[in-house]
Amino acid sequence: MSRHNEVRASLGLILANKYKGGPSTSDPESRTMKAVLDFWGSWLKTEATSSSLEPAIFESVNTVAMNTIAGATARQDRGVMALVPVLTEAIASEPHGDIVARSMGILVRDSDLLSAENHAVVKRFYKQWAYSQIVKPLYPLALPTKDGPSTAARYRTAVLSVVSSCAFSVYEADVEPLMRLLITALGDRATLTGQQLASALEVLVEILSNEPDALKSHLKAIIEGAMGVYEGGLPALGTTSRRDPSLTSSRKLVLQVLGAVPNKFEERYLLPYSPKLQRMLALACGDPVREVRQVARLARANWAKVV
Repeated sequence: MSRHNEVRASLGLILANKYKGGPSTSDPESRTMKAVLDFWGSWLKTEATSSSLEPAIFESVNTVAMNTIAGATARQDRGVMALVPVLTEAIASEPHGDIVARSMGILVRDSDLLSAENHAVVKRFYKQWAYSQIVKPLYPLALPTKDGPSTAARYRTAVLSVVSSCAFSVYEADVEPLMRLLITALGDRATLTGQQLASALEVLVEILSNEPDALKSHLKAIIEGAMGVYEGGLPALGTTSRRDPSLTSSRKLVLQVLGAVPNKFEERYLLPYSPKLQRMLALACGDPVREVRQVARLARANWAKVV
């Protein structure tokens, strides 16, 4: 994104957040803020399906739109509610729905501009509000179907993009359906970018830390999926993949997940996976990145106790 659009995105976020709308749409200020949100909703609805717009241009302007909506979301502006169907439709759209899906995390992402030092208006539970109103309705749409696997994949990306920017307490009540999406995402990892894989693994780390029992019935799928992510991020993809920060982060997160598992479950649940995992972890101790090697050594030590 150009420096010009970065400034536009920041200004959109600040103005949408600090705009003092009145209690009803009869108030001139409220009507103005509604018009701003309606404008971006109309733009998303139209341009997400426009094949004439270059992806880079769409992504740049979409970032401005999402930051503006994020500013209103932080203060729980009711005008955001009218955009929920638009966002849902835009995620499913061709050819730019994947860009919208990846950017959804902006709506709840922590920002220095949304801080007390900058006198931002941030409602205490706005992330819970955004998650409940925007993300929860996407869960059924994110499950794989024969008719639209690519559309379901975009909805999974949107869910993980938001959830990875939220505390565990925000999505705690939906851990079970979220686990299904995580397992599907790890199994369908070829369609995900390094950053999307990292987001999925970050959520998995949080669940493992806070509610490990939710993983007990999914251990096989999680371990196999995590191993596949690690192997897929290795130098077989080329020299540049070693330096890709998102792939490095994914490998490190995989090893954090695998290394924590022996501390969370009884040995009887882990014995079937121990031999294969210990071989993989031995190889991971030779990872090209020093930080990843350190995590691999800790994970290997934990699994060495499973005999």
